[in-house]
Amino acid sequence: MPRDNSSGPPRRPGQRGKKPGGKRFGATRAGAKRGRRPPGDDRGPRDRDKRAPPRRGEKKAWLPDFPATMPTREVAVRAVLAVLEGRSLDQVVRPLRQRPDRARLFAMIYGTVREYFVLKKIVERVADRSIPDLEITATLVVSAYQLLHMRQAPHAIVDAAVDIARHLGKASASGFVNAVLRRVEPIDARPEDHYPGWLTKRLTKHFAGETASILDVSQSRAPLVLRVNTTKITPADYRAMLDEQSIGHATSLLDETIILESPQPAEDLPGYTDGAFAVQDAAAQLVVEVVAAKPGERILDMCAAPGGKTFHLAERLGDARSIVSVDKDKPQLDFARREANRLGHDATFVEADAMSLDWWDQEPFDRILVDAPCSGTGTLRRHPDIKLNRRPSDIETFAERQYELLRSVWRTLRPGGTLIYTTCSILPEENDDVVSRFLETEAHAISVPILARWGRASAHGRLHLPVRDGGDGFYYARIGKR
Repeated sequence: MPRDNSSGPPRRPGQRGKKPGGKRFGATRAGAKRGRRPPGDDRGPRDRDKRAPPRRGEKKAWLPDFPATMPTREVAVRAVLAVLEGRSLDQVVRPLRQRPDRARLFAMIYGTVREYFVLKKIVERVADRSIPDLEITATLVVSAYQLLHMRQAPHAIVDAAVDIARHLGKASASGFVNAVLRRVEPIDARPEDHYPGWLTKRLTKHFAGETASILDVSQSRAPLVLRVNTTKITPADYRAMLDEQSIGHATSLLDETIILESPQPAEDLPGYTDGAFAVQDAAAQLVVEVVAAKPGERILDMCAAPGGKTFHLAERLGDARSIVSVDKDKPQLDFARREANRLGHDATFVEADAMSLDWWDQEPFDRILVDAPCSGTGTLRRHPDIKLNRRPSDIETFAERQYELLRSVWRTLRPGGTLIYTTCSILPEENDDVVSRFLETEAHAISVPILARWGRASAHGRLHLPVRDGGDGFYYARIGKR
């Protein structure tokens, strides 16, 4: 667990440090206690910086400042700093995907975020005083990741870190950065050391002896999983294309699911331009089995962006025109429309808020898929920033929104129809507990069992825990309307 030794808020941008002979940089205020954080203090980086932006979900414009000429190491530090300030990692790296140094850059960014809690502990152990602010924290942990996990010259890493500190307006901390990085050395870390304490406690509460395995898998690198577009090519024929290029792959629970042995850019794979496949996690692909849609049925895909489940349903049905896909995230919807064009699907995407039914034409749906916004605790290996920026109170907030979302879309389901509720969380508070509450308040709602050869049965659905070289954590439930 990281420790916070700061005695007050970090200095504001432009605030000058003390002149030589004054109080040293990063020293505590007079009378303030120094020392380590008390046990059980699980505050994340945003809790320790009053300049942190609003929590995810609150709108605030943000434009990345990553000039094309900026050195790779500095881009990595600034990207990690944005995550420490509360930004989504996906949002931060989106403008970096076209950089020629992308492979090395992403290794630094994702590696640092994945290892953040251990890296923070390492630099705090060798520092002779508290780390003053998030700018220096980001500089130290990104540099420590390079020193411990990448084959690069140590002197070059340290020298670059000193320069980056100056570029961030922290010239007075350059000696501190130099001294800390020259003493960095690895430590023996346990699986739980990579996570905030509140999360490991909650997982232990629900999964007991399985917690170590869940943490271990969630710390690993996620595999690249493909879904063959069966309207364009058969799974067997696409696997043959991979074999022709000596691209190692494995099968999964569904015939159209292919797991690559070594991740690589999707656009470099055969058939990408022709729409022969899409990238989609193996557990997310199982949703189509739970929906079990039939030709002629009218289907609503709520919270549909970026469109993977809509497209999979269309491929199973052979047609996307009976599917109405709704989401309020315009950038994600724009991506979904581009992806629909690449895959050759005539899909209908509606930009609207799920909590409002202004978009609904009053014609009821036979099946509704609600892939609800959630904490993402089943996808930590794909979204390691969740470990840094999620809070215990977020779980209860998500659960309330999920319940209200079910109540809202329930009105659009015809009697005799089926609602499928899914999340990429593995916490019962967002899954069975939400369904239980909904069943108690909706007189015409009944729980419909899911019989499957994967996952495990839960009180009202089925739970898929994250699997190494396999699918992420996912929850599925069926609710019938009498």
